[in-house]
Amino acid sequence: MSSADVASRHARAWLTLVVILALHVTDEALTDFLFVYNPIVLQLRALWSWFPMPTFTFGPWLGGLIVLVIVLGCSRQAFAPADQSRRSARSPSGF
Repeated sequence: MSSADVASRHARAWLTLVVILALHVTDEALTDFLFVYNPIVLQLRALWSWFPMPTFTFGPWLGGLIVLVIVLGCSRQAFAPADQSRRSARSPSGF
């Protein structure tokens, strides 16, 4: 298998992952995930004061996830050729 074939398969797999993540974010936004998440976090914080999870409001939460999906979708690492000599220099976000 040539490096171009490997790069093409890697890019398709990466884009599939990003599309699935975008569908998951859409599902969570449409089914009011924060209505369940925020009360659980508040209850756990009441039990354990050290519990490090934040609570969110809808706008910043959805905006942050949209930015994340866009950044991952546009990641150059996902489309870089599978060159063995550069593999160690790549960031983990492309894998």
